[in-house]
Amino acid sequence: MRGSVSLILSVILLAVPAGVLGQGGLLSQVRAAGTLRICADPDNLPFSGDEPAEPGFDVELAGQIAKRLGVREEVRWEPTFLGPRAIRQLLEGRCDVFMGLPHAPRFIDTNPRLTLSTPYYTLRHVLVSRAAKPTPDLGRVGATKVAVERGSMADLHLFREGHNRYIYRTQTDAFQGFVRGEAEVALLWEPVARWLMKRQTGPPLEASVVSGPDLEFRVAIGMRRGEAEFQAAVDDVVRRLLAGGEVDGILGRYGMPASSVRPAAAAMQAPADSTSIDPTKKLGRSLYFQMCAPCHGPDAAGGGPIDALTRFRGTPLEFVQTTLDGRIAKGMPPFRGQVSEDEAQAIRGFVLSLPK
Repeated sequence: MRGSVSLILSVILLAVPAGVLGQGGLLSQVRAAGTLRICADPDNLPFSGDEPAEPGFDVELAGQIAKRLGVREEVRWEPTFLGPRAIRQLLEGRCDVFMGLPHAPRFIDTNPRLTLSTPYYTLRHVLVSRAAKPTPDLGRVGATKVAVERGSMADLHLFREGHNRYIYRTQTDAFQGFVRGEAEVALLWEPVARWLMKRQTGPPLEASVVSGPDLEFRVAIGMRRGEAEFQAAVDDVVRRLLAGGEVDGILGRYGMPASSVRPAAAAMQAPADSTSIDPTKKLGRSLYFQMCAPCHGPDAAGGGPIDALTRFRGTPLEFVQTTLDGRIAKGMPPFRGQVSEDEAQAIRGFVLSLPK
């Protein structure tokens, strides 16, 4: 188990190239085939996993949706650490739904060929501490060592706020490092933390929700745009599962309390699309958040040893070459083969649009 939600930073602002979309009638096709095809990660509990006895709450919820539609579920296992490739499985028609995507206007802005369902829970962070020595909120942590996954949203938050980070490769590694006493608290995604706490033996632990616009977002089901009848049917099922308490029950089996999972009433509408943003700027913003934001921050302001891209004074060609070839001596990896020269220029255009 990776205990990670690595897809989130990969897709939260990911522009996916055009794929092969159906021409309508997906609901009829699903019912005729008798199956709802689901994209899911085989090794990402508590969200999803390929063990039938413990498939993860996203897979269980998808199974309930399939049942309400009168069909069976068929899971297509796709590792989500390959973010763009995973999303393409949906866009290119190899699955019908993709669970666990960010319910946010900026996600739709940069993924115009996707649409989202009603959100089914809110993905938040918690600060895990020992019950014998609880830390009630992040503001009181001070110089305390905080275990965190490298490059995660929590890591970026702690970096910006000047906290003492103790960095690990995955969420699970951060939790285990905290349990071993290498850090005094851990800042983790709530579902991962509560899942690991439920399985943990030893002294009791506590989890306190840490709120903030950069630490939480609502989660929904991704579908291909242009299938209005199918989208309406999935939305109707999600609302009924929420109203009937089935979502709370599924999440509760993985350690999530009901009070922490139900979306606010205001979240029950799909995010509005934005058609006014220049496509090149959309692409640059999407690629920036996918490739650059984990180190340079969402505002490209950097910090500590990390350069502020907003103060880059080189030529456009130098920016492109740096993006493609990296700066190994400064710890920046090369992105050649992952982005083209035109895409690097689009990233530069987005950076230039940010406040200096």
